[in-house]
Amino acid sequence: MSKLSLFLVFFGSLACDQFVSASEHKYELNSPIYTTFMEEFASKVVKIDNDHDSSYWKDQLKPLFKYPKFERVTDHGFFGSRSTETAMNSEKYDWFTTQCDLPQIENKLKEPIEHKYQDIHREIRQNIEDLSILYNDIRNVHNDIYRGLFDEPKFNDIKGFKNAIEQFDKKSIKKHRLKVIGKELQTMKQKYDDIINRLDEKMQEIPVKRYKYLQQIVLSDKKIEELKSLADETGQLNEIIKIIGALKEKLEALRKVLSDTTSIIDEFTVERIKWTEILMDVPINKKESKRKLCCKKPTVME
Repeated sequence: MSKLSLFLVFFGSLACDQFVSASEHKYELNSPIYTTFMEEFASKVVKIDNDHDSSYWKDQLKPLFKYPKFERVTDHGFFGSRSTETAMNSEKYDWFTTQCDLPQIENKLKEPIEHKYQDIHREIRQNIEDLSILYNDIRNVHNDIYRGLFDEPKFNDIKGFKNAIEQFDKKSIKKHRLKVIGKELQTMKQKYDDIINRLDEKMQEIPVKRYKYLQQIVLSDKKIEELKSLADETGQLNEIIKIIGALKEKLEALRKVLSDTTSIIDEFTVERIKWTEILMDVPINKKESKRKLCCKKPTVME
């Protein structure tokens, strides 16, 4: 083999290695999934679409992959002193963060019977502890909803996605796919509308259930103060059980609507990953990502 041939072989090998290296490092594990996908897809499809630019395609994708703002959530006084405008238009959805701010009353419940709290019936202690568990559950589910709706997942949150988009980056979209993509987008938008409508109903319910709990807190505070002057110990204990029962009822109703919301968000996440697969025409490793749902994955988003 001549020196020139050896040089060409070496140069070709080097160029190939550089191309592979550049492709491997194009995407970072902390890259946002949907933002990156929309950029890549729009830049590819515009090459076969003579009628539209990349902005048009991004506008087509954003309703599916950008998170909804739920500006229709109405303020019936549920946001406290916050104005409706501030609550609805906050970039980081501050109105939603207020929904896990629940006044707790366990210590208040002990005041009428503080001197004998350790000796009172186990049922009373357990009921007060149940309230603490409910508060904690609600806070955790609320945080799951916030992450699932308002924090865009990264590549390392969905295993297999980085590999799939790297494959997509190396392929071109064929001209005949343009009409297919249009039909696929229409089907996706119909599914999106169905999910968002159901999700919106639950998001409307959350402040309502929270407000009912706050109303119960006001009634409970008043009742507890009255119990302090009650001489009948049995009467005190019975009233405290009733107070706890009413509070638990309101908290369980709030937890229920929050849990229902997470189920819809999980469905939303699964559909979005499926939509990226369909549009890229590249499978994502479902075996790895099956349980990596937005509200149940162990990875903490930003």
